[in-house]
Amino acid sequence: MKYINNRVLVVLLSLFSLQSMAVEYQPELATAVFPKAQLQPLIEKTYGEMSRRYTIFAEQFNYCQQKPKSEDCQKPYEEVKQRYTAAKALYDTVEMTLLPQFIFLESPKSSWQSLNIALVNLHYLDAALPVEQLTEAQLLPAVNQWLIAHELPTTDTLYLLQTLLIESDNLQQQ
Repeated sequence: MKYINNRVLVVLLSLFSLQSMAVEYQPELATAVFPKAQLQPLIEKTYGEMSRRYTIFAEQFNYCQQKPKSEDCQKPYEEVKQRYTAAKALYDTVEMTLLPQFIFLESPKSSWQSLNIALVNLHYLDAALPVEQLTEAQLLPAVNQWLIAHELPTTDTLYLLQTLLIESDNLQQQ
């Protein structure tokens, strides 16, 4: 549960800080780093996960409207709600990051721990790296493995969009 709350916080902080970090759009570079043919299925999966979690939340919400004293309307309801909220925040951030002024934002250091855990969960890293020792150089080989597995070009820079898509992949596996 704490991990979900931390993930939501990282996604929301990223979303709110995007406006102040806009960078110059370079169409050729955008096409090279984020080819639409490979990117679109990942975005659709992110949307699909949000939709799936919304359906579960809506069913639970409707049930709890009819039987508010049910045991399923306490902690289980809150967990379902948080899972949907995390997926929605992630999708909304992915959508915003796709805007030309935000596509080249680099992943903030505050998101590296969450990325680290996602890469472990997805089996691109053997074990989580200690927070105080996390560097972009340590994460990039695993990120590049993930990019290759999803037919995206490898990179020397850790972009926020890549981090979000890896987070989305991890969310789908849960």
